Amino acid sequence: MKNVYALLVAIDDYPVAHHKLDGCVNDRDAFKEFLENRFDSNKFNLNIKTLSNKEATRQKIIDFFLNHLGDKNEEDLLVFYFSGHGSLSPAPTEFLHLESDGMLESLVCWDSRIENGFDLVDKELSYMMNEVTKNGALLYHISDCCHSGSNWKSLGGMTKSRMAEPGNNRRDVDKFLGYEFYQKTKTDEGERLTPPQPANVIALSACQSDQTAKEAYIDGDYRGAFTYSLIQILKNSGGNISNQHLLNQLTSQIRNRVKEQSPQLETTNAKDKNRLFLGGMITANPDIFTVAFDKSKGWIVQAGKLHGLDVSFENDNPLNIYESNISDADIHSLITPIATGKVIRTYATYAKLSGADSLDKEKSYKGFFKESSIKKLKVYIDSTSEAEGLKLLEEHLKDIPHIELTEDAKTAQYFARAKDKTFRLTLPGEERPVFRRINNYTKKSIQLFADDLKTVANWNAFIGIQNPGNNIEEDEYEISLTKVLEMDEDFTTAYKEESLDPFKDNRLYYEQENGEWWEPNIRVKVTNKGRRPLFFSAVFLGPDFGITNEMLPKEKLEPGASVYLNYQEKDRSGAVNFTSEIIPLQVREEYLSWGVSEINDIIKIFISNAP
Repeated sequence: MKNVYALLVAIDDYPVAHHKLDGCVNDRDAFKEFLENRFDSNKFNLNIKTLSNKEATRQKIIDFFLNHLGDKNEEDLLVFYFSGHGSLSPAPTEFLHLESDGMLESLVCWDSRIENGFDLVDKELSYMMNEVTKNGALLYHISDCCHSGSNWKSLGGMTKSRMAEPGNNRRDVDKFLGYEFYQKTKTDEGERLTPPQPANVIALSACQSDQTAKEAYIDGDYRGAFTYSLIQILKNSGGNISNQHLLNQLTSQIRNRVKEQSPQLETTNAKDKNRLFLGGMITANPDIFTVAFDKSKGWIVQAGKLHGLDVSFENDNPLNIYESNISDADIHSLITPIATGKVIRTYATYAKLSGADSLDKEKSYKGFFKESSIKKLKVYIDSTSEAEGLKLLEEHLKDIPHIELTEDAKTAQYFARAKDKTFRLTLPGEERPVFRRINNYTKKSIQLFADDLKTVANWNAFIGIQNPGNNIEEDEYEISLTKVLEMDEDFTTAYKEESLDPFKDNRLYYEQENGEWWEPNIRVKVTNKGRRPLFFSAVFLGPDFGITNEMLPKEKLEPGASVYLNYQEKDRSGAVNFTSEIIPLQVREEYLSWGVSEINDIIKIFISNAP
């Protein structure tokens, strides 16, 4: 029987008069009720602890977090929910390399603003989350609070922001919780500190770090817009919704209730975005998207050019629309949709729809394109393949999303072959496979081959993503790429660098020194040179067809601000042991064993003026 451990914290009655809130305990109680209904007592051991108002001191939150959620393993699910005030405070110089805005984010505990009180800052939370997940447990961190901004007045009345001004109490960095476990690096500018990075965390938060989380009088009670919308969506979907689809629906519902509040989803493992909320893994369906009404845009589907949406399908590819609680499997069984829409214009992150006017503007829906909306990868099945393997290839590759089988070898991007009792995928004219050979001609092996082929298709679709119609000028940003020629022994500080052109292919070589071969190293920096805030993210596309944004998750840069991409060294559990601005480029041993001595690494930078 699976164990679920939850710590739910809510603070309305802060001791400082102007910090008092009204809806936090209501939100926490509603989320607690959802958990109790979500987990069947015959299948789960649900262990919930709560802290309310003056119970939720800084030390009690730390103790309950580490004791109630700690010492768990990969079979356990952990939940930490916080509803109250968030805040910002100036970051000590030791943390400035991690904070482009120079600020630490924090949770305001009940006693944070009284004498000798301190917030619970993000660096301490990182240490705490690492402590409870280091044995493999999965942690959901759900926060309905904010970190900066000011009160906002709606057209229909007054809302409150769950934001407190920075506290006046200051402390030395060695007094931060977990300080002795922080990575410490000496540089010319002084010491740098990096807290442990947890391995298995899914964080769902009410807003961006520069926004406020709102609470208002909703349906006869004071509630937070985030938690109220969260519970409504979970009830409507029966809890059968992935984290990513949940975020999409939250974004639509919250934007229709309050202004300037965009919920956020962050995961330490990219695949967890496709995990069922508080549940197991599901297979991501690339052509099922959220359909919702937006007050400023009308009916939209939350997929656009940056998702690989093929603009050639405008007005020509019907979008079947279903209730949000319909499972993906039922959608694929071709049940009758409640409406059929058409894409009339495609933008970077969404597309406008026609044909959805009969739907409820207060609800979100699922949309499924009758034909794949993403550009397909052309694959040729080698007719000279061994007969047994050829039959399996022809039977199992015809229905893979994003794959188009072509009979014209000249137009194919890849060849699927069955040779020497192995399945292999090659480039045209080559015999060397682009990924592992799959041994034996069995249903299991062809399924493994098909899964690998889907990964290649997604990788190629991502490579081709572009948005030529954007309104960001070239002089608003700068991307610098340098080859590191000399650095310190700790692999953290570059002493000598050579500038490279980031917009051209750069060929870098291993170099021999004292009888040893050393891999090349680079640094990449992005800078906002414009007059408005911009959002940056970097995606690394490796030769193994992996896709990750770990080097630079979405980062908001104010005018003049810069940030370096970061390399992370992880242990087998996925926990980060080491971070550095210096990125090593390596040809892995298995590639060398295949006779491959040259690989292509691609870093794709995304820049946006909206989150």
